[in-house]
Amino acid sequence: MFNQRAVKREGDQAASVPEVVRRSRYPCRLTMYSEAPDVEVSIEEFEAFALDRLQVLRAIEDAQLRAKGEDDMRKRVGEALEKHMPSHSNRSKLPPRQLVGERRKDHVSHFILRLAF
Repeated sequence: MFNQRAVKREGDQAASVPEVVRRSRYPCRLTMYSEAPDVEVSIEEFEAFALDRLQVLRAIEDAQLRAKGEDDMRKRVGEALEKHMPSHSNRSKLPPRQLVGERRKDHVSHFILRLAF
């Protein structure tokens, strides 16, 4: 489902990652969800995070049922992810705080749905 491409290793790659991201709880996009988040979340954020993750899960289920092929399924799931749960790389041009916010949303919403289901 995900493209596997060779990653160019550079000796100075760590220097390209913003300090805010490197020192945060989420230094990269990959999370194993081994520990529950210990952050405060407002009721509005709690609801928005849960609904956004549910939208992505619904899109995955819908794509499995209605997609005409693998490419169509990738397109449908990719659109839902980009709309509801974007996850940009450290090399993106986004501000570091936005990168950390995306990863926080992913981490927190995972555990919200674990509580619900």
